[in-house]
Amino acid sequence: MPRTVEDSTLHIGQRLTDGVNFDTIVEHVAYGGFSVIVTGPNALRNDQMTAYKTLRRDLLNDPQTRASFVRECLLWNSLWPHPNISSAYATIEMYDETGPRPFLALEYAEYGSLRDLLRAAARREPIGRFPVQHALTLAQQIAAGLAYLHRPDPAYLRNDPTVHRDMKPENVLLMSDGRAALTDFGLAKVVEESPLALAMLLSESDMTNAGQSGVQVHEAVPLEGEDVATTMGLHTGAGVALGTIAYMPPEQWQDARSVGPAADIYGLGIMLSEMLAGRHALLDLSQRHSMDEWRRAHRNPQPMPLRDVAPDVPEVVETIYQRCLAPDPADRPSADEVLATLQAGARTIGADVYKPTEMASHTPFNEFAYWHTSAIAYLTFEKYEEALGRIDRALTLRHDAWDALNTRGNILASMALEAANNERSEEALKWREQALQAYHASLEVMPSGDTAWQKTAWSNIGGWLSMSGQFAEADGVFVQALAANPSFDATLQRALNYRYWAMAEFEQGRIGEATRLIAEGIAAAERATGMDPTNPRAQKLLAALRLFASARLGQTV
Repeated sequence: MPRTVEDSTLHIGQRLTDGVNFDTIVEHVAYGGFSVIVTGPNALRNDQMTAYKTLRRDLLNDPQTRASFVRECLLWNSLWPHPNISSAYATIEMYDETGPRPFLALEYAEYGSLRDLLRAAARREPIGRFPVQHALTLAQQIAAGLAYLHRPDPAYLRNDPTVHRDMKPENVLLMSDGRAALTDFGLAKVVEESPLALAMLLSESDMTNAGQSGVQVHEAVPLEGEDVATTMGLHTGAGVALGTIAYMPPEQWQDARSVGPAADIYGLGIMLSEMLAGRHALLDLSQRHSMDEWRRAHRNPQPMPLRDVAPDVPEVVETIYQRCLAPDPADRPSADEVLATLQAGARTIGADVYKPTEMASHTPFNEFAYWHTSAIAYLTFEKYEEALGRIDRALTLRHDAWDALNTRGNILASMALEAANNERSEEALKWREQALQAYHASLEVMPSGDTAWQKTAWSNIGGWLSMSGQFAEADGVFVQALAANPSFDATLQRALNYRYWAMAEFEQGRIGEATRLIAEGIAAAERATGMDPTNPRAQKLLAALRLFASARLGQTV
């Protein structure tokens, strides 16, 4: 059955930082079928507990899987805040034990998941169902989250419904204020799109790709408990897919590519039974059932009535529950209809009627922050055209925002470098000139006393000059940045510029100049390390500079 594959590159006590907004010592590491989530206090946000989700390193080593994961994280990060969607603070890159790695920084779920709540209810009483008022409140919140995901939002460049694809209690989190919020939507699609990742997960599920006989052996193996609630690789009628066998709708067993919003409604229907009746809608999770039994149960679902064990459940809720589990996706209700029906049911018994409140009003300031943050995320993962479109939307709202102008410069500088690397010299020159214009425009409107941002702007100009091979000019700019604010980042950037400068001089045979520059680089890297002794970027750069000095220049450092 599915086994937990640990990732040695992430561990308790490890420091994760992007050097800007996130700096966390890992306190807890948890594993899903294909993901890793680490949690700890973010030192740059008053030690706010933060969760960071990523894929296992062995999956991220596959470029296709990595690219799909980044795409889904950016989509998640681009959602306008909703109370019943786990808030994504940023899509970022941080270093683990082996190198850079994408992470999605998420709102911390103080009270765990809906599964934890179901287990607690089962320990209290044999049936293990929630009081109907409590269950309906949670159900309304889950439906509200799904309704938001399924509703396209073209104003924020989301033209199609977002399908969760793995609705189950583990993917409903309980926040500190009592809200239920959906998490992990779209991440199953990441693995389904990668043949390598799917093959690995199928192997871990004790399934074989050697032929049909392996499938038949697995079909006969009884499953129970955690196995049926774990996301795993599965053989389907059209090949392989990722799913959780206790919650997969009939269409997903046939062809995962056909999964749409109705599949999420099916998973919600099963959770309605667990919350309101204290049992799975189709089979007893405490008993052992083979994969084939689960497949048959889902092929022609016969939901056990809620009111048999919970007569206080409103009839309208019983009816919508039965419809959620219709075998034909076309016969299932929409999330909006489910929410409206659950609200009506709550009203009939005098329970709270849940209506989502706006987490962030659509003010010009919030709109600006949204587009600016989104642009930075797309820039981080080298999606330059998307980043440029988003930062230009931000600047239409605040044309003199020096931080956004600085970000625009970063995007254009990256585009220039990409063009230069691909020998598109005219295009590179155009982007370079626009980048420098944006940086200088940022400096012009920047508050005179804001030395930290002045340092950032000068450092960005210096970084661009360094990447363009103008090392002496870059060093002069870094001196200006350090004069404005003698920070770790500017010190580290100057050290990096010295490294590239020394390498260029060495390639030209100017050994004496290379020796001088590498010594300057080591001194700058040592200063950076002194400012932040545990920073992995500083440690790695200092090691690289010392290695160059000893291996290429014959110096003992």
